[in-house]
Parts: sequence; structure tokens; C-alpha cells
Amino acid sequence: MLENIISSEQCVKCKYCCSFSKNSLYLTPVFDREKIPLLEKKYPFAKFRELEYGIFTVDLRNNYPDDDDGTFEALCWFNQGQTCILSDDEKPFVCKLWPLRIMQHEDKLAIVLDSTCPVTSAMSVSRIKGLLTLNGDISEIWDYVSRHPEVIEDFEGGHEILYERKN
Repeated sequence: MLENIISSEQCVKCKYCCSFSKNSLYLTPVFDREKIPLLEKKYPFAKFRELEYGIFTVDLRNNYPDDDDGTFEALCWFNQGQTCILSDDEKPFVCKLWPLRIMQHEDKLAIVLDSTCPVTSAMSVSRIKGLLTLNGDISEIWDYVSRHPEVIEDFEGGHEILYERKN
């Protein structure tokens, strides 16, 4: 979705958004219930766990060394060293959307830029907003969120709000 902002080559080199410390497991991608049987059959090595609202996420809780001090980063099951092995149809929307996130900000929904992405942190916010508007990605994001409110997170400070709309 955001190929005009971040190239696949940049993603392959980085993998930041595909690795999770124990403290960032709340950021693991969510999958619709309907996709889980197919994913479990096609990728038997992957483990999932159910969250609220009938959605699932990758279960990385047992992928940390016993002596982990919170700095170890476990890779998502679907990042097999070079890149994500999920097809575009299998890939969660939140993965396609990264480094953008959807957050509840006061009485509004916000599309925010995650400040931790190494690629976009070097770009101007106005450039990112311009590229999103140019491709029509904003309407696609709002449409998805209206059908999948489970992807909405609570607002965290430190992230740039790109767009807002009434909830």
C-alpha cells in the first residue's frame, strides 16, 4: 500500500517492524479469524493466539531466551530472513499500513506516523502526507477502519498525527 513511501528493498534491509521485544508484543499484527485456518495449514510452523473481538495475532511469547532482559527482538513467524513470506492477500492490513497506525485521539480517529520507523523518520511529514493523498490511500484506510474497528489503538504521544476525522 505504501510502496511510494517505503520501497520493498528498504523494508527487507530493515525488518524493524517485523521484530518485537517482550515489551512491544502488543504491536504484533492482527489477523481476521477467517484467515487463521488457511494460514495454519500453509505455514504449520507459525503460532497464533486469540485476542479480543475474535481476532488473532502471531504468538511470539515463547520465542525469547530465558535470560532475556527485554532487549531481545523476536522476528515475526512470517519474516524468514529475507522478507515477509505472506502474499498480499494473506498479509494483515496493519502490516501493509506500517509505519502508519490508526489511533483513537480524543473524540477523533487519527492516522498517525509511527516515529520509530527508520525510513520515514528521515522524510518530511509534508512529503509523506502528499504521497498518501496522491495515491488515494487515505480513503482506503478510512474504509478499512470503518469495517475493522479492532485495528484502532489508543493514542500514544510522540507520534505525528497526519489526518483526523470524527469517530
